[in-house]
Amino acid sequence: FIQQEITGQFSNVATTNSCLTVKLFRTPYEFEFRLFEYCKNHPIKEVDGNEEYSLNIKTEKGVKYSWTVKHKDISLVFNYKDVKVFQELLINAATLRVYMYSKSNPLSKYTFKINANGYTKIFNSIFPITPEKKSARIYKEALSQGNQLMKEEQYEKAATKFKEAMSINPTYCIPAYNYAIAVEYFKPENYTENILNWTHFITVAEKTNPVGRRTDIQNAKSHLKELKKAEEMSKLK
Repeated sequence: FIQQEITGQFSNVATTNSCLTVKLFRTPYEFEFRLFEYCKNHPIKEVDGNEEYSLNIKTEKGVKYSWTVKHKDISLVFNYKDVKVFQELLINAATLRVYMYSKSNPLSKYTFKINANGYTKIFNSIFPITPEKKSARIYKEALSQGNQLMKEEQYEKAATKFKEAMSINPTYCIPAYNYAIAVEYFKPENYTENILNWTHFITVAEKTNPVGRRTDIQNAKSHLKELKKAEEMSKLK
C-alpha cells in the first residue's frame, strides 16, 4: 500500500489550531485517513459505529469537492464509488486543501494539505496496470469520445473512434453498431461499405448478444434490405 504522512491543525471545544498528524493510506481498493490529535501516536477512534465526517477538498485551481466519509475503527474511509474520483484528483492536482469535521460534533474540525506531486508514478509502480485493464480503459475512452463526436455531428471522426473501440474488442457489438451508423452519415451513397458494416454488426450481435440486441438486429436486417435495393437501383442509372 501507499502511505503519506501529513501535518495539519485541528480545533474543538478544548483547543484551537493544535497540532494534527494525518496518515493517508492507499490500498488497491480504498483510501483511508487516520487522524492523530496533538500529533500523538494514537488515532481518534469511532464512538458509536455510525459516525460520519464531512470531507471537503479544494484544488489549487479553486475547484471544490465534498464527500461523506465513515469512521471505521481507527480510519475514515470513502464509499467505494468515491475512491476513483478522489484518485483522479490526486493524479490531476498538485495540492489539495482538506477541511474535515465530524457531523455529530461540528466543532471538531481538521485542516491539512495533501501534496499530490508524484502520486501517479508511485501508484503505478506499486499497483501496475495490467494489459487487460489498460485495454478496457482505452476501449471505454474511445467509445465515449465517439459518442460525443456523434452529438457534435462529426461523423467521420466518430467513426474513427468507434473503429478503434472495435479493434480493441471485436466481440462487442455496440461499437460495431455505432460505427455502421457513423459511416453511413458521411458516406450515405457508399452502399457497398455500408452493407459490409451492417452485416458485420448483425454477425457480431447474433453471436454475442442476440437477445439483448434483438430489436437492433431486426432493424439492421430490414435496413440491409433497403441498402441492397438502393445499390441495385444505383447500378441501373
